Amino acid sequence: MTSGGHTPLLLSGSHPLVKDGIVTREIYGTYNNDYYTTQCSKSNSNPIQVKACPGHYYVYKLVKPSLSIPMPVYTAVVLNSPAFDPCNNYTDLDHPWRANNETGLGVCDRRFPWNGWYRLLYYGKSIRMAESCVPTSRCSTYFTLWLNGPHPEIEDGVVTRQVCGSANSDCCYYRSTPIQVKACSDNYYVYKFVHPIDCNLAYCSDATTIAQTLVPTAVANVTEVNMTTATSPTNSTVDPCYNYTVLDDIWRTTYSYYGYGYYTLGSSSYYGSHDDTLIEWDGWYRLYLQGVDAQIAECPAYDPCTNYTSLDQPWRASNETRLGICDGDFNWNGWYRLFYHGMNIRMAESCVPTSRCGTDYTLWLNGPHPEIEDGVVTRQVCGNRGSDCCYYQATLIHVKACPGNYYVYELFMPSACNMTYCAAPTTNSLTFNPCNNYSVLDNNWRSTKSYSKGRDDTLVKWSGWYRLYLQGVSAQMSEWCVSFMTCGGYTPLSLGASHPQPEDGIVTREVYGSDGSQCTAYRSKPIQVKACPGDYYVYKLVKPDVSIPMPSYCTVTVNHPNYDPCNNYTALDQPWRANNKSGFGIVDDIFKWNGWYRLMFYGKDIRMAESCVPTYKCSGRYTMWLNGPHPQIEDGVVTRQVCGNQDSNCYNLKTLTIQVKACPGNFYVYELVRPGAYDMVYCSDSSSITPSSAPVTNEDFNMNMASDPCNNYTVLNDSWRTTYRSYGYESYDDTIVNWNGWYRLYLQGKSAQLSEACLGYISCGGYTPLMLNESHPLIQDGIVTREVYGAYYSECRYYKSNPIQVKACPGHYYVYKLVKPNVSIPMPTYCAAAFDRPTYDPCNNYTSLDQPWRATNAIGLKIYDAEFTWNGWYRMFNYGMDIRMAESCVNVSKCGTYYTLWLNGPHPQIEDGVVARQVCGNSGYRCCFFQFFAIQVKACPNNYYVYEIYNPYYYFGNSYYYYYYSNRHLYYNSAMAYCTDSNTITPTLAPVIADTGSGVMMTITPTSNNFDPCYNYTVLNDYRRGITSSYSGHGNDDTLIQWNGWYRLYLQGQSAQLSEWCVSGVSCGGYTPLILGGTHPQIQDGIVTRDIRVFSDGNCNYFSRSNPIQVKACPGQYYVYKLVKPDISIPMPGYCTVSFTYPTTDPCSNYNVLNDLYRATSSTNERYLGSFFTRCDTDKAWNGWYRLSYQGNNARMPESCVSPGSCESNAPLWLSGGHPRLEDGIVTRQVCGTAYQACCYYKSYPIQVKACPGNYYVYEFIRPLICSVYCIDVASITSISAPGILQTTTSMTVATTTTTESTTTELNPQEATTLQQSFTTDIYSNFHPTTPENSGTTAIRASTAVDTTTTTDIYSNFHPTTPENSGTTAIRASTAVDTTTTTETSTNKIKLIDNITPGPNATTAHLYSCMKLNCTADEWCGEKDGLYGCFCNESHPRTRDNVYDSRETCESSSGTMSLSRCQLFEAGFPANVLHLSDPSCRGTVQNGRLVFHFDNDDHICGTNLTGNGTHFIYENSIQGVVDSAHGPINRKKHLKLQFSCVYQLRQTLTMETTLYALHSMVHKTLPSGMGMYRVRMIPYQDAAFSHPYNGRVNIVVDQRIYVEVAVQGVDSRQIATVIESCWATPVNDQTFAVRWNLIINKCPNPDDTTVEVLQNGVSTTGHFSFKMFSFNGNYSNVFLHCAIHLCLHQGNNCATQCFPGHYHRVRRSMDIHDTASISVGPFGWTAGTRGV
Repeated sequence: MTSGGHTPLLLSGSHPLVKDGIVTREIYGTYNNDYYTTQCSKSNSNPIQVKACPGHYYVYKLVKPSLSIPMPVYTAVVLNSPAFDPCNNYTDLDHPWRANNETGLGVCDRRFPWNGWYRLLYYGKSIRMAESCVPTSRCSTYFTLWLNGPHPEIEDGVVTRQVCGSANSDCCYYRSTPIQVKACSDNYYVYKFVHPIDCNLAYCSDATTIAQTLVPTAVANVTEVNMTTATSPTNSTVDPCYNYTVLDDIWRTTYSYYGYGYYTLGSSSYYGSHDDTLIEWDGWYRLYLQGVDAQIAECPAYDPCTNYTSLDQPWRASNETRLGICDGDFNWNGWYRLFYHGMNIRMAESCVPTSRCGTDYTLWLNGPHPEIEDGVVTRQVCGNRGSDCCYYQATLIHVKACPGNYYVYELFMPSACNMTYCAAPTTNSLTFNPCNNYSVLDNNWRSTKSYSKGRDDTLVKWSGWYRLYLQGVSAQMSEWCVSFMTCGGYTPLSLGASHPQPEDGIVTREVYGSDGSQCTAYRSKPIQVKACPGDYYVYKLVKPDVSIPMPSYCTVTVNHPNYDPCNNYTALDQPWRANNKSGFGIVDDIFKWNGWYRLMFYGKDIRMAESCVPTYKCSGRYTMWLNGPHPQIEDGVVTRQVCGNQDSNCYNLKTLTIQVKACPGNFYVYELVRPGAYDMVYCSDSSSITPSSAPVTNEDFNMNMASDPCNNYTVLNDSWRTTYRSYGYESYDDTIVNWNGWYRLYLQGKSAQLSEACLGYISCGGYTPLMLNESHPLIQDGIVTREVYGAYYSECRYYKSNPIQVKACPGHYYVYKLVKPNVSIPMPTYCAAAFDRPTYDPCNNYTSLDQPWRATNAIGLKIYDAEFTWNGWYRMFNYGMDIRMAESCVNVSKCGTYYTLWLNGPHPQIEDGVVARQVCGNSGYRCCFFQFFAIQVKACPNNYYVYEIYNPYYYFGNSYYYYYYSNRHLYYNSAMAYCTDSNTITPTLAPVIADTGSGVMMTITPTSNNFDPCYNYTVLNDYRRGITSSYSGHGNDDTLIQWNGWYRLYLQGQSAQLSEWCVSGVSCGGYTPLILGGTHPQIQDGIVTRDIRVFSDGNCNYFSRSNPIQVKACPGQYYVYKLVKPDISIPMPGYCTVSFTYPTTDPCSNYNVLNDLYRATSSTNERYLGSFFTRCDTDKAWNGWYRLSYQGNNARMPESCVSPGSCESNAPLWLSGGHPRLEDGIVTRQVCGTAYQACCYYKSYPIQVKACPGNYYVYEFIRPLICSVYCIDVASITSISAPGILQTTTSMTVATTTTTESTTTELNPQEATTLQQSFTTDIYSNFHPTTPENSGTTAIRASTAVDTTTTTDIYSNFHPTTPENSGTTAIRASTAVDTTTTTETSTNKIKLIDNITPGPNATTAHLYSCMKLNCTADEWCGEKDGLYGCFCNESHPRTRDNVYDSRETCESSSGTMSLSRCQLFEAGFPANVLHLSDPSCRGTVQNGRLVFHFDNDDHICGTNLTGNGTHFIYENSIQGVVDSAHGPINRKKHLKLQFSCVYQLRQTLTMETTLYALHSMVHKTLPSGMGMYRVRMIPYQDAAFSHPYNGRVNIVVDQRIYVEVAVQGVDSRQIATVIESCWATPVNDQTFAVRWNLIINKCPNPDDTTVEVLQNGVSTTGHFSFKMFSFNGNYSNVFLHCAIHLCLHQGNNCATQCFPGHYHRVRRSMDIHDTASISVGPFGWTAGTRGV
């Protein structure tokens, strides 16, 4: 399921040569039956023509594939044709350990830096890759790679061959990446090796092909170049090599899934939506992959008559009865030949009755077998269900007739169970010897170690003789008691006596069954047994006694040694195995048992315990002992059962048997094997210790050492010794090695050394890791002696081993005189650590890592250092200042992560050079819980350090996953990062020489008039920046990139742009996504500056800012960006990219209709509540534009919040931003998902929308962020034929009738986007009251007793969060009217009074009430709902009626809002019920208006001060509730009117006068509702700032001036003034070319040592001073200018810190606001020493 479709199509066999011309090739459809394996010939497609062309490429005449193949796609692989002859340009690979006769060492070729072509050698002699299956654990690896196809001939040139990897008894379990091969003159080959798809895989060479090298080896490491495509000749009108169509689809690659260019190194259970049967193929095609030559992938061609699997299963015969077997459970893979007791048999060609062939429904061949000349044919297979012989007829197989009168079949998994393929037996009756005529019984579940259940041998139709196997290995029936519920059933059956000898012939043996406590609890029927030549047995098995519960015959494998194990064993001197030793947790199941062992105790003989050993002894948990006596010498090799004591049950484990032999000299040898159960350990009997009377036969090393061990040593290259390897993979023991002489350590060919760092126990391949007690010596020290210690848990020196000698050698390596460790230490191993000694000084070659979030005082986020691309050496910074790694334990949830990594040891001194230090990780309950690797550190001049940092998870995952798997402690899935110590921050004393993250100064105007960034940019094509790309696996950090100039964005070759919309956290390849803080410009806008927004939570609800960038819109619908280094205080930020397609046709006429009823907002919880059912648009293959329809009517997406559970989704999606108009064209809109009571909890990916004629919309839907559904707004449904006018409809009942009439209100488009009405009905009763006629006003009653709520949201035409808007008031009025009726009716009357003039209905009470109201001339007094109030006259101006004629005034930190009293009363809200957010703050009536006021002193009234990065915003709301009903009902109305005062700070203030220096003050009144503040700058004569300069100022050069910059009109308790920069010019022009900087980035200019910043960022006043100077040239004045910004105190560090000679390095506040500038001057200077 790769290559973009469901069925990848491959070429059958190899491609032709140029000389072959046009050839025809078969096309096969492949099928993946698991993650790695592939059946190449799952189905035949239509053949195609192929031609090889000059220039090493191919053209294909592609045709429409067979329609019977599910979604077939022609696959493509890159065709890298070398521009040179690889026979002359290759690298010699003289790796003798790659030979297939070498054992496994765990080498991983995935870690090898493959690059170019290689020639294989074996000790200088030519050797070639293996062409046939190589067993596992060969070639110094575990899983062996071999060439699946023959080597080419010289004339074949460069060919592509598939590489197979052997694993799990499958020779081609791994189908690795194909490689290129070429045959060269003088009988050798070269190979273009690539990284295999997994570890541990390695390329194997064939030891049988070793040949003498006939030619000298070539120069290695030649750089390849791209080949130039040949020019088409003028007469190439018929040659397809020059007349073809280019086919460049990235999804055709064999590494693609989903069909959209995502890559993986294997196949996937998902597939793309491409289908080549839908393409109109025409002519010849040449394949490319992203512009690189490609070819159709080849399916290796072979003859199935010589490459098949033998299937000798007599129960498949049509005369065999039902067994319930299902071929659907069989792992079918390739071709099969059928046998019947070793004789040929073919498939049945006619209907086979049911309940035959060992199954229920029988499969037979519906057609004759082919002849040899027919080749491979396709035949249908029919399945007989009983009433219909061909009821099942969907299965197709391939069949071929072979020489020798037999057939092979490519069988596939049937479509149902229980079905099996049936064979037709011959009628010949055979007389046979059971040793030569038997059925193979190879059921892995019959093993005594198998706990598979559900088998019952009473149900098997036993017939004849059987030979037992276990996974292809010859086996026999168990002779020993076996634990019940093993061997696949409930009652295991074992032989009641020993097996016969060959001379005994056929014998009869009893069979017994165990019930767990009694080995002979059941007696079954006896069977016949015969011993056969070749050390195997055959059994005439019969149906067991049916009274036995689910019995099953048990099988064990037994190895018969062809040597005397008394002379060939391994001495196991492990005293901790004695039954008087307490438990440590040793696990023998991990030990690499291989062969025979002699047990010893400190050099003395000891034997296995023959009786039960208590648990938690023998250094283990569960103890194993020999269930039977030891043999005598004359018994030879015997088999004994081993029992395991578990949970106080001495016989709990009874599945294991071993072989034992008594040897001369009174000792025993044991063929120990893996127990097959965890926490088990073999025990020796301490009471059986005897002096050793026979020599130990372990082979000694014969070494003739010279005097200097640096030149005479043995290489020790054991990959398992690495400090990153754990007990969970191997279980080695250096006490059983016969150490002799000096050793040099390697790890996979890389020079290594003994570890100096403390290590966690259960590492380095054993149980107790051994390390050096102190540092290594220097060369001048010569040979030294060092102590060796072993760790246990967190104690680094728990064990003391035997000391060793060490010597440092020229060439940066060490040699060690290793000795046998102390045998009392459990399974000790010497630990090795490989370090790349730099060939350069890392103090001069490092990467700057300025990531303040790593500091120990920074809070924990979810940053994973495993996602970071670590490479080389790093210097740590904190806002530009040096910082070092923490040397002590750091609490969890710090340093931007959860698990904190710290240096377990002191930093080195300069004279120490490069040293290794262990890194510990705090798990929360132990500071050094993770103690698995070391890094290199160096102290550098100028008091800083550099570190060679590695990916922690690579080592951590290997070390801890296996050990903690059983307890599910998968720590490696949690965040983990290196920590820096905030207490070690120091000013940088040395220049940063390798700062790869330096920012770029922005130039507003291009330096050249001819420079246009639209044509001068760098392409940034990084797929990881996509908004769908997660942080996992990437770990990008744009603060580490050297940004320079302009960039154009792409995503996988498609033009892209920065996202303008919210992006969920931990995406775009980094931890913090960066998006554009506003819309992109138009072409006419030229170069503009845009903010960069930073979202601080996963759902984009809060944001801050990074450094702004420049953007330009270019012709051709693309943008260019001047990207800069983001703010380093942001954790791992990454610019986010999104690509949009620009349709070449009008999507209004080219769309798909989406008419799913469940998308309706009315389709609610009923469908999925109480179950896990929910819809998911993530499962759909979205492609193109869509029009929404609901039951045949127009529909559109909702524009407002949708309740969770609607649209049958947990996260219904709605459109945020409203639909466009026709004239808007295609627009982009954010999509929101409702969840957790938040309307836009999920910010899904933006989509494109277009309004179409006919009152409908089309949407370019894409795969959502999470499992969610695009919703249909049922309130927006209109008829397809309806006119294109937006309408809203309400239903009401007139008071005097019960008839429902509909009223329609037409709204213009602007009103339609601002007015939203939602109606919610809750039924309380079933009666229908009548409503009396009302006078004066209309009382609207529901026709049933319902509760009707009407909510209106009104938005003003300006937005306070947009800097360019001049308005200040953002008003949202929400009116909620709840009307509940009862059976009682009442008449509500309005009585007209005409001001206070009595009318016919007026009374004294009426007049008194109206006099108190004091209605104005524009109002009249009346009654409504029992209350008197002022109504608006008809002539009353009703401006902004929808917001009650609101008016707002803002000044300093206060605000006033007034509303029309009469409009409020008419809406049902008397003045006395309204208040601000604080209920105690009520309004006052002034001239017919209700006035509310707040300030920031003693009348706060619930006002909230916030900042959005461009403004300060004071927010409040006017609220009130009115209930006009009484008794048990209510008619509540709710009002909430939100308003705000906005202080816009973008302004430039310059003093206009040129005469005086004193008091440059600007008072700017912003538009209505905008806040005011004043900025002033005053020069002073003294440091106390008490004597300002007045009048014309003449100051002596070099005299000190004191300057105050103050802001008035803002709240000094909440806001601080920060001086950003100050500079001087000789004229009153801030931008004058001649200038002198005084303050830069809040700190003194390092080039002017007279400048002092005295106070900055502390209050609303800032102070600095400098010494007077003059400008060179004809200038007499000095004008001073400063730029300031305001900063919120709360939650921010506004104060600045400067260090001598350096710029400000502390973080910028997240709520800093835009700058204002002020100027003062001129300052005159008097004669003296002229300045600058």
